[in-house]
Amino acid sequence: MRDIIHRPISCQEVMKDKIITSYMSELIKETGKDHKERFFKICAKDNHIRATKHCTGDDCAVIPSADCSQGEITIGWFHTHPIPGEERLSSSDVLYGLDKDFSCVGFIKENKNKVLCFNYPYSMPLHELGESSDVFSDIDSILKKGIKRDCEEILE
Repeated sequence: MRDIIHRPISCQEVMKDKIITSYMSELIKETGKDHKERFFKICAKDNHIRATKHCTGDDCAVIPSADCSQGEITIGWFHTHPIPGEERLSSSDVLYGLDKDFSCVGFIKENKNKVLCFNYPYSMPLHELGESSDVFSDIDSILKKGIKRDCEEILE
């Protein structure tokens, strides 16, 4: 049986944070110019949230970096998609997000910066999947359990 972990901060609360949403908007614009994915983690401690420094990947992937500080927990993450209007999470995105409460993707749609966050109905420690020879075989069952669109915002 996999552990269920609940965290107190939702993507709706994150989307109310003007510093984080401005950061998201800036990275979406940069991705629109150079077509490279960008990524950052969203950290929490004592109900205060912050974003880590971002990292930049290539036109179809980014390797996550910049961990939360000691004493903080990673509650979610944000990354950009360089393909305009791409509103989905890849199987790698889903797998990486399993031990978080939500995953957000930023992209440009109809000349607007858009963020879409997906909520995981349960959370699963990655180390439990790490020993599996075919971790992607679990993706279908994970999707059937209800990864849901949760937050959807148009940013300035």
